[in-house]
Amino acid sequence: MIKYPETCLISGAWLLVSGHTGTGYTLLGLSMFICFARFAMKINEEKEKQKLYEDNIESLTGIIQNAALSFGLLNGKGSRSKNEISH
Repeated sequence: MIKYPETCLISGAWLLVSGHTGTGYTLLGLSMFICFARFAMKINEEKEKQKLYEDNIESLTGIIQNAALSFGLLNGKGSRSKNEISH
């Protein structure tokens, strides 16, 4: 599927070959700018997803740790207690 930057690139190249250099270079520059903007937005979305995953894992870890503390499986320091179970 050809999108806007690819269309600008093809049109700009065609205009350069046919002798319309000003318009051709303008379309080529516009194509490069739009490709960079699309790439930057894609990277930003991936960083946001990674941050969301990290927050979810941290939240899940806290829930599991609190559940283990409430059932007395862990002492307050995060390690298993062999001799005593806190209630």
